[in-house]
Amino acid sequence: MSESDEDPIMAELAEQPVLAERTVYGAPRRFDLATMLTVTTSYALMFAIIRACGAPDGMLLWAGGFVTLVGAAQALLFSGASPRAASILASVAFVLVTVGFADAASWGVLMIAGIFWGVPLGYLTGALIGGIFLIADAIRRRIER
Repeated sequence: MSESDEDPIMAELAEQPVLAERTVYGAPRRFDLATMLTVTTSYALMFAIIRACGAPDGMLLWAGGFVTLVGAAQALLFSGASPRAASILASVAFVLVTVGFADAASWGVLMIAGIFWGVPLGYLTGALIGGIFLIADAIRRRIER
């Protein structure tokens, strides 16, 4: 088989794929209109879901404060370069303070709560916040067209 008889599909598969630039989304330091719209809608949905589940007002306050702290940590800690690590740190601190005030627990209970509740909650909340800003970026690109 000569060079010209080569299957074009096999030739395309043999080429190394060009990987897209990977962007890690997190809370920005400055908000534009698309970001404000997306964040406001996200908070409204979160509070509506919590309220629909019949949660008490204290849970609304805790969830709102938690998400706000994690988002602020993403924007401020590490100069915004590592939003997931900032989310985990903020979450562990928030869980430690919450459990410490609610329970007046021992250090062992605080560390277990920080590790088993703070780390996964922080990572998941940070990823959700990143997704919110991914949506805001998509809205911004759509508006600019």
